[in-house]
Amino acid sequence: PLCSRVSSGYSGMSQTNTLGSDWLIYRRLLSNLSGLWPLFALSIVGYFLYSSSQVLVADWSQFVIDTLSGEKRVDAGIVSGFILRHFGGADPSQRWLHGMIAVSVLVLAVIRGAGYFIGNYYLSYVSNHLVHKLRCQVFDQILVVPASYYHGSSRGNLLAKVTYHVNRVTGAATDAVKVIIREGFFVIGLLAYLFYKQWSLTLIFLVVLPIIGLLVTWVGRQFRRISRRIQDSVGDVTQVANETIGGYQEVRLFGGREYERQRFYASSAYNLAQNMKMVMTSSLASPAVQLLVWSALAVLVWVALDLRTGSTAGEFVAYVGAAGMLAKPIRQLSEVMGVVQKGLAACE
Repeated sequence: PLCSRVSSGYSGMSQTNTLGSDWLIYRRLLSNLSGLWPLFALSIVGYFLYSSSQVLVADWSQFVIDTLSGEKRVDAGIVSGFILRHFGGADPSQRWLHGMIAVSVLVLAVIRGAGYFIGNYYLSYVSNHLVHKLRCQVFDQILVVPASYYHGSSRGNLLAKVTYHVNRVTGAATDAVKVIIREGFFVIGLLAYLFYKQWSLTLIFLVVLPIIGLLVTWVGRQFRRISRRIQDSVGDVTQVANETIGGYQEVRLFGGREYERQRFYASSAYNLAQNMKMVMTSSLASPAVQLLVWSALAVLVWVALDLRTGSTAGEFVAYVGAAGMLAKPIRQLSEVMGVVQKGLAACE
């Protein structure tokens, strides 16, 4: 039967746990997006606008500082250069520049808000429809599988597939994708801005990024392994509870309360232990990534302070500010690996 072939195929794939198998699983999940791709593309455009406006906020600080300090190169930034070229005039007054600073930050705020709404709403729309479609497909499959499949699976595990496992997929299809697209664009935009400003200094990050990549890959493997155990333990907890509730008369009649209590406690304790392992791995990985990023930032700021000659105060603050903004999105991208691996384990 098709079900057994698909099941065995994904079972074998889960053992390899390679990037290729992850992509095969995710691609099969995304194949359910038929008819929703235009909205998915629209959400990407929204997050692109959101991330671009975030990057331009760092550049906007250069406009503010250079204007207040009376720099002659006030148009050296992206925001200030655009305004002065298209709306400036021959000799803009200080008061006019102050007005443009206020207007420009409002424009950036509007772009940021509109981009966030478009990205968040349409990606949530697509993701929730995807999970609904997947849940219906799983239920339809349960209705047609042969009797041997029911004999080889507990009722708790079958219920867990329709409820718990599909909800895990929601994380991979909704929350993780939001963070990957939104923060991924943000990191790319910040790095592009930093290379545009000082490409030689920005090369410092190239030393740290491979180390972060290796750490995130190792953590992802641990998450996948633990996620499989958590899923199995949820099925066991559901099965014991289902059997006890369904056969409550037999349990009371034959004095099986203590036996069922011990079974349920043992299943729940194993689930607790695996969840705490997941929390431990996540709690250690995030500070490690943060330490690597901030170490690179410390070196970058130290070198930038020595090489500040030739740049205005606004350019220096804008560069260091953009570099400092890298820490948060990189941390979020590393943390989302756990959500992705939980979702992929459920997708299997």
